Amino acid sequence: MVLPLLTIIGATGNQGSSVLASALESKQYRVRAITRNPTSASAVKLLSQGIEVVSADLDDEASLIKAFEDSTAIFAMTNFFGYWPQTSADEAMSIERQQGINLANAAMKTPTLQHYIWSTLPNFGKITGGKLKVPHAFAKNQVDDYIKSHGKLLEKTTFLWCAFYAQNFAYPIFSPTFLKTAGKYVLLAPVPANTLVETIGDVSKNLGKFSSAILAQPEKTRSKIVLGSIETTTMGGLLQSWSEATGKESLYVELANIAEYDKLFPLWGDAEGLVFKFWEEQKDKSWIDLDGMEIITKENLKLEKSDFVGVKEAVEGMDWSGL
Repeated sequence: MVLPLLTIIGATGNQGSSVLASALESKQYRVRAITRNPTSASAVKLLSQGIEVVSADLDDEASLIKAFEDSTAIFAMTNFFGYWPQTSADEAMSIERQQGINLANAAMKTPTLQHYIWSTLPNFGKITGGKLKVPHAFAKNQVDDYIKSHGKLLEKTTFLWCAFYAQNFAYPIFSPTFLKTAGKYVLLAPVPANTLVETIGDVSKNLGKFSSAILAQPEKTRSKIVLGSIETTTMGGLLQSWSEATGKESLYVELANIAEYDKLFPLWGDAEGLVFKFWEEQKDKSWIDLDGMEIITKENLKLEKSDFVGVKEAVEGMDWSGL
């Protein structure tokens, strides 16, 4: 029997690699990995594992149509940070929006398609009544609306919201910095320590568990949103998990505002600070949909917290030798 085909965009990245690994483990799908550069080291590694690797360009709809041929399911995503801050936020959003539309159009031209998983985020602008524009979500939300305007694709689509990665601690803006005078590692942020945070924990291990559950339960997940979160914690709670994992004493320091944050982390402070402020202001209403689409959680998918790798365990597996 020939297994159905799952085609994965970004199969060598944090999200896509997790989807790929979980699909292979489930033995329910053949897997096709889409890459712009099939000769890259990561693509060659996939080939060596017997995985089909196909070249396609998200800027070229025709190449995506060809790459999607015979697909039963597609995992689709775009990456705002692949273009920003090398280019302006407006330009990066324009590129991401068109890529998302290209993916959706190619999916609609795939007659074998039964399930389309689109990795996106809540609509920060709509939730705040237009007051907040988060660049790395804005274009994704425009693509959300595009999918919703095409009923036949919407019937096949699951909108997957991936919450905060534990792996974000590896980036300078999130990585605690040692302060010699205090003898502790300090995490600076423009919001209180009790600001609520939804986290997926180890995205490289956990997101695929959500995607496999989505594909296994289409009656529950098509035309709906799945919240890819394994726990609710706080900004301070994230830091505590980091401290427990690394054995390093730490201190959470709240900055006065986003402007101060941006002085310490130019460009990134402004972009990420907006998200933190949104979480602070919206609290448990940060992950809602004002269009009335049903939101499915890990509990709805019969996934247990014990099935996942949490923040502490993820941080333990990261390299902190440079601290």
